[in-house]
Amino acid sequence: MKNSQKLTITEGIESVWHYHFSNEKTPTIALCGAQTMRTLLPISSWGHVDSHINQKYCKLCQRLKELGAIS
Repeated sequence: MKNSQKLTITEGIESVWHYHFSNEKTPTIALCGAQTMRTLLPISSWGHVDSHINQKYCKLCQRLKELGAIS
């Protein structure tokens, strides 16, 4: 992935509160390939789990981001 791509947090369509990273230009597909939809979450909220909601964050998207995508 090119470092010039801007990432956004998206939510998987298969499960509520299961978050992914997507390219801002293609928010309906996550870095890991999952189908997603837009959210209003800032990148800085990645990994924050609220005890009563119990959000999940895609480990594969996290790894792919670490390997070359930028936020």
